[in-house]
Order: sequence, then structure tokens, then C-alpha cells
Amino acid sequence: MLKLKHITKVYELGKKNDKNYQKIESLKGVSIEFRKSEFVSVLGPSGCGKTTLLNIIGGLDNYTSGDLVIQGKSTKNFKDSDWDNYRNHSVGFVFQSYNLIPHQTVLQNVELALTLSGINKTERKKRATEVLNKVGLKDKLNVKPNQLSGGQMQRVAIARALVNDPEIILADEPTGALDSKTSVQIMELLKEISKDKLIVMVTHNPELAEKYSTRIVRLLDGKIIDDTNPCESEEVKTEESKTKGKKDKSSNKTHMSFWTALSLSFKNLLTKKARTFLVSFAGSIGIIGICLVLAISSGFSNYVNQVQQDTLSTYPVELSNSSYDMLSLMQIFMSDSTDETTHDNDKVYTNQELTEMLKKFNASSSKSDLVSFKEYLEGDGKEEISKYTTAIQYSYGVDINAYYQNDLNGLICANPTTVFSDIISSYDQTKLDSADKIIRYNLLKYMFGESSTYYSNEFWSEMIDNQELLMAQYDIVQGSFADEYNEIMIVLDENNEISDYTLYGLGLLDQDELNSLLDNYINGVSSEGVTTTFTYDELLNLEYKLILESDYYQDLNGDGTYIDIRTLKTTDEALYNEKITELYNSDKAITIKVAGIIKPNENASTTSISTTIAYSSKLTEYIIEQNNSNTLITQQLENTTTNVLTGEAFSSVTELENVLSSLGYVDKTSPETIYLYPTSFEAKSKISDFISDYNQMCIANGEEDKVVTYSDTIGTMMSSISVIISAITYVLIAFVAVSLVVSSIMIGIITYISVIERTKEIGVLRSVGASKRDVKRVFTAESLIIGLTAGLLGVIISFILILPLNLIIGNLTGIANMASLPYVGAIVLVLISMALTFIAGLFPAQVASKKDPVIALRTE
Repeated sequence: MLKLKHITKVYELGKKNDKNYQKIESLKGVSIEFRKSEFVSVLGPSGCGKTTLLNIIGGLDNYTSGDLVIQGKSTKNFKDSDWDNYRNHSVGFVFQSYNLIPHQTVLQNVELALTLSGINKTERKKRATEVLNKVGLKDKLNVKPNQLSGGQMQRVAIARALVNDPEIILADEPTGALDSKTSVQIMELLKEISKDKLIVMVTHNPELAEKYSTRIVRLLDGKIIDDTNPCESEEVKTEESKTKGKKDKSSNKTHMSFWTALSLSFKNLLTKKARTFLVSFAGSIGIIGICLVLAISSGFSNYVNQVQQDTLSTYPVELSNSSYDMLSLMQIFMSDSTDETTHDNDKVYTNQELTEMLKKFNASSSKSDLVSFKEYLEGDGKEEISKYTTAIQYSYGVDINAYYQNDLNGLICANPTTVFSDIISSYDQTKLDSADKIIRYNLLKYMFGESSTYYSNEFWSEMIDNQELLMAQYDIVQGSFADEYNEIMIVLDENNEISDYTLYGLGLLDQDELNSLLDNYINGVSSEGVTTTFTYDELLNLEYKLILESDYYQDLNGDGTYIDIRTLKTTDEALYNEKITELYNSDKAITIKVAGIIKPNENASTTSISTTIAYSSKLTEYIIEQNNSNTLITQQLENTTTNVLTGEAFSSVTELENVLSSLGYVDKTSPETIYLYPTSFEAKSKISDFISDYNQMCIANGEEDKVVTYSDTIGTMMSSISVIISAITYVLIAFVAVSLVVSSIMIGIITYISVIERTKEIGVLRSVGASKRDVKRVFTAESLIIGLTAGLLGVIISFILILPLNLIIGNLTGIANMASLPYVGAIVLVLISMALTFIAGLFPAQVASKKDPVIALRTE
């Protein structure tokens, strides 16, 4: 069954070229055969090679020369995996110091060899329980080794050796650490086992050997000097014939599952709870830092995205027939305009900064053929663009010339309002008798004067052509939604208020009060606030009249020349008032009534109407149709060579276009601006793709002049902010990642310390058939557990810290719940923690796998 042929074992100390190098020959040509079942005791003085012989028989140590034959099979060409299988299936070890794994229970210690054999959990428990019952430890299954006596621990070691039903039991001084009574009990147990197994026992106790062994082999200086019952060749042949045809269990491959490795490592870590927690906490610091940076970055990015989503209706994708590339303009202002040309120091040269900037402005400007694009939107591209837009709005630059008349103020130009500019321009200059008054007056003139753009003088605007969206943003306070061309909506703020500035401009407040208010300001006198209120019915009864742009042009002298009567305001105000009043009261004026009053919805984060009075696109279309049908415009379109206003011939096409523009003519096929309102934040990118595809189609067809450009105001702003946020995030993460790497290195060091602490366990694992890969797996599993714990601890602590962090940020910025750690990010960070600790644990795990099992078993 087992045969040693001329086995030698030489240990080399030091390196061959070193002066201290020496060879120690432990075994010198040992040859011996063993029967299938016998109790062999190996006796001899210390250092004679007994343990070395036992280790070679058990496959823990390699012989230098000779051959170990197992069931007729030479082991000269055995690989590491063959020796692992041999130890797992054919050999059981019983050691003097028991070599039980302290953090495993009695049952788990015994099950260990079975886990490497691939036995399922139920079968493992059954077999381990049976063998423990056999050695008298049925009631000690779930206790730890440190709760047992020496004899009980040796019985556990014997049970572990027996559980896989090996053919050979190797016992190295099994009674060396036991008292006499316990030694006898262990020897009786071994003798019983030897009835159907080969037991080879190394001992220093000749009395026990003589009493219980069936064969005694004596060694001296690495050689066998005596064998009381040598194995005859005929006996070997008889045993081989009996075993012939039986399956060789050592051919079964051993393998430790990753779950077993995790279990071993986890239980080991539980024995050092405090250290494990501190190491994991140290490892989590880097994760906490990255989590918090990521939470703030992600939260702010979400906030920016939410702002974009909430402002889609206010900031649509805009295409203008003449536009600037906003990104290019931003780059112009951000770029260094320093002239890099080197001059001699002989004179002063000009830096052409302004010239170059103007060139860049020109380069960033572009013309868009909106005529062709509008045709595409309403034709081939209609079906696709409708998927991504709630509305498509066309702007033609139509002026809303609205007038309001009441007994309080008379006839007022309510849009664009002239109320403020009229008061300022007519102000008595003689009252400005001090520098302070002059400064105050000039400030008013700058803010509200005729050419001022500081405050808008437009109180009317066209609503987005999507009633559903408007109803989601606004509540109807009174009345109904404006559906017809001659209906308007009055827009209140959240507090049911309209600003006094607007009310004065619309002529709804007493103009004398406005005169007093402005005069008081110039004179440095404080004024009481306006307390006037309006009922809903009063506002619903308001009536405005619109005057068409072409109707302002009249032949006052009857000589066939036409002038804009608005120019009379500065030259002949009485005639101006007369003619404006005539227009207001004529059939030409378009009467407009208030259909309803609306205010922002409580849940609306943004609104799309920025003025106090809103009208539908139907009014715009009606004005265009009515104005285009004016006699002057039709005559001018029919006669493109002569100016109908002056009767003079045109010198260029531009003059014709200017006249038509002055008269308010609009070509509906040629909008000034197109607004595309996205259905969602994601749809905005789809619209960009739609425009890009259109441009590529034009280029492919050789129609580069039809290419259009667009601007996304909020998108440009927010994308710049997003880039800055990302850059700051990356920098912060890079800094924090240093601590993560350092903590990973520390975990690697701790894992190496664990390797040193668990050296004997490594020897035990190898003795029951664990491969080098299995040992490596045990320690990589330990580093992974620490990495997982550190990652989870870091994420959990981060989620806790985010609560006070949000309170601080909320108090500082007014933005609630800014920090928000995405769950995907948290999972990724846990995985990164595991990956880093796995990498850090590779080296100590590799060191553990290369440990010599014989040396490992001797470690105390």
C-alpha cells in the first residue's frame, strides 16, 4: 500500500555561494513498506529524522531523492495539486499540539477537510457528528477548542484526521502533551482505529509503543536500524490484489470554495472585533470624504438640472435669423488677448485689442435661414419635432400698440408705455436748482427716460402656445382662459399683487400721484406707498384698443406723402393728441378685453409669462393679417421701385425693406425668431440632435446657406456651471483618494500581520489538503471583508453626516437638501473600497500561500 524506496532528505541552510552554506542530511536512503492496516510506532532520539519521515509520508515535505510509492503509484512526478489531493483523501494528521483552529467550533474544525472535498453542508455535518461521537465528543460539537481539556482537544484532532476516511493516520507525538491517564485513552483509541487503517506514530515513549503498536521501527541518524515486524512482499501482493479495481480517492480534486474562505476569515476577524473595527474605520475615512464630496457635487448637479428642467418653458431653444454663438463669445472674454508679437525697444507700438475683439465678434455672429427651417418644421420634420416639443412659437417682431382711456388719466399709451418718459421729458428744469436734484433727475431719466432700457416699458407679451402647460403653472383667479384674438389675461404675482410701476405704466393709477412721487424723489422727500386696490370685476371690465403700425402713417397735408403721427409728439403735441384720439376712436382700432385673471400655481417652480398682460398667438396672427392688408402696404408690395410714403424712387432693395418694416409688414414665412419648447429636460438634447441632423442634411445637399444656429441660454449657463462643479469634484476626490490609498496600504499591512498570526492555521489547512491557492483565497477573502466593512461603514456614516451637512448648507444658501449621495455612487464606492483592499491584500496573501507547511505547523 505505502512504500518508501531509498528516500533521502537534505536541508540546505544559506545560499550555495555563502561561506555559511551547509547541507544537513536528515534521511539517508530510507526504504520501508507498510501494510494496509497496522499500528507502526517510529522510535529514535531527537534529530534522527522521525518527524521528517512522517512529513514525507504525509506529503507535507518533499523528499530529495528516492521514491514514495502509494498504492503502487510513484510520486516522483506528483504536482502540488496531487499532493493536496493525497493529503485530503488519503492521510489524516494528529499533532502533539493538536493544531486546532481556535476561532472555529469543534464541529467546524472536524468539517474542515470535508469542505475541501466538495461535500455538501448536510453531509458534512452528519459525517463530522458521527466521527465526534465515535471519539466520545458528541456533546461538545459547538464549543470552541479553548473550552476543552488537552485530551478532548486531541480527540478532536483524531476526529478531524478520521472524518474523510483516509487510509493512513499519521500521529506526531500524540500523547506528548497529555498526562498518563489521558495518554492511555488516546492510545486505546488509536489502537482501535488501526484495525482497519494504517497508523504511523512518532513517539519518544517506548512503553506506550511496546504496549499498543503492532510494529516498531527504530531510526538513528536518518537510517532505519530496526524493524520488529517488517512487511513481506507476499503480504503487499495480497493487499494490492484486494484493493485492485477500487477507486483511488486521491484522484478527486480538492477545492476550497470562496464561501468557505470567507467563513474562515470572517470568524477569525470576529475574534479581534476591536482591531477589525478600528482598521475598517480607518479604511472608511477616505470613503467618507469621497462620499461627502460626491454627495455635494451630485446634489448640486441635480439642483442645476432641476433648475434647467424648471426653466424649460422660460428658456426654450431659440433660433434667430441673426445670432451670436454664446459659447464663442464666452471664450472670447475668457481668453488671453495679449499680443504675443515681439517688438524692438525703439518705439511704442499699437496693441490691436479692439480690432481683434471685433473680428472675433464678427466670427461668432451668424445668419440663419429660418424660412427654410420653418418650412421643414411644418413639413418633413413636423412628426419628429412634435415628439420633443410642447409648443413651437414664431416671433415676427410685431409691436403691440395698446392704449387705455379713462376719466382719471385720459388716453394713455399703455404699451409700450410712454407714461414715465412723458413726465420726465416735461419736467420743469427750473426746479433743478441743486447738484443733488440734478443727479436724481438724471438717474430717473436714465432709468425711465424715452431711450432707457433699464426698466422694460413693455407690459404685454405673447403666451406660450400650450394651454395645458400654462394651466399647470397658473391658477385662474377669476374669469376664463383667453382663447380668442381679442382676449387677454391679467397676470398677478403669488400675493395677488401688481407692481405700482406697472399700474402707473398701464394708466390704472392716477398720473398726478406719479408726478408727485417722482417730484418728491427729485427733491429728496419721502412718499407714502400706493394703497389702491382693485376688485376682480374692475380688472375684468378693462378694455384696451390696439392701433396697427401702418395706421400711424397718415397723409396730413393731402399731397400724397405720409408721416408717422407719433413724430408730432415732440413738434406739435396738440395735433398728435388729436390724431391719436381719432385713431383710438376709429373702426381701425382693435378692441381688446380682459378674459381672465391668473396667478402662479403654488406648486410651480417657474412660470413662463414675465409681463402683467398676456395674449395668445391668435392676436399676433390677427394683427399681421390686418396690418398686411393696409392699403399702403399692398401698394408698396405692388410697386417695389417707388417709396409710397414719399413718392421717391428707391435706390436699393434695403430702402424697400426698411419702408415695409416701418409700416409693420410681416412675411409669415420668415420669422425673426423660432422658439422650441421642450417637453422634458431629456427632450432638449433630442431637439439639439434634430437641428444637427437638419444642418447635416443641408450640407449633404450642398445647401450650406440653409444651416441654422441656435442658442440655449440656460443650457449654456448651466453647462458651464456643471463643468466647474465637475472640475472641483475631481480635484477634491483626488485629494481625498490619497487617504483611501493610504488606508488600503494600512489594511494590507494588517493583513500581513494576520498572516503571521495565523501561520499555524496555514499549516493546518495545508495538512488537510488545502492548496496554495486555497490559502491565498483565505487571506484575500479577509482583505475583502475588511474592504467591504470599511466601504459600508464609510457609506453609512456619510449618509448620517449628510443630514447635518444639509442643514448647514440650507442655512448658508437657502437650498434645501442640497447634498444627496446617489445609491449607485455609494455601491460603486463600496466596490472600490473592496477592490483597493483586495489589491493591498494580494502581497500578504501570496506570502501566506508560499509558507512551508512543515515550518508553519511548528510556529508557536
